[in-house]
Amino acid sequence: MKKDKRGVSPLIAAVLLVGFAVAMAAFVSTFVIKKTEEFKPESFIQDSALCESVSISYELMKNNNGDILLNFDDAGDINIMHGLTIKNKGPFTVYKITINPPGQKSQEYAINDGIKPGKFLGGETIADATELPLGFKKTTTDNTIKIVPWIKDPEKEEDDPEKNVVCTKRPLYINPVDICKKVIHEDKQASECSWAA
Repeated sequence: MKKDKRGVSPLIAAVLLVGFAVAMAAFVSTFVIKKTEEFKPESFIQDSALCESVSISYELMKNNNGDILLNFDDAGDINIMHGLTIKNKGPFTVYKITINPPGQKSQEYAINDGIKPGKFLGGETIADATELPLGFKKTTTDNTIKIVPWIKDPEKEEDDPEKNVVCTKRPLYINPVDICKKVIHEDKQASECSWAA
């Protein structure tokens, strides 16, 4: 008895190949579209070699008598800290900062004339500096606020999208509880910082 060894007909083979090709095209195009949506060109301009020397710090503002002006506003589940300013300790002008408070959305804070090297936010000296109010949630266990500086690449044209450089590896961390404890210890302003004890 002879066995029938016929293969798949050419028509069915062609249909299967076309179907397989369409399925593969759909899979590849979905993958490429997803990766394209995830692509963030600004990630390529973060932390260039220029950022290595970027450095910012916070300073407590004082009145003419030398008293620290630190105070806190109660805004429901958020405390707003007043009496701080930012100092640029690096060689590049800081044009913008991103404020990342825990438990809240990050905010970008554009600085009109920038913070020049060795200067303060809004002024040449701490006496004429501008305050930077910072909010933080009372309910979070870690109240550390992260501030990321932005600089401009001096070798790029003003309209070049790569002109702005985000220095994510050179942030300033501000912990309101630690600041309060330091103020209580040094200046005995316990009333303003009773919540941090």
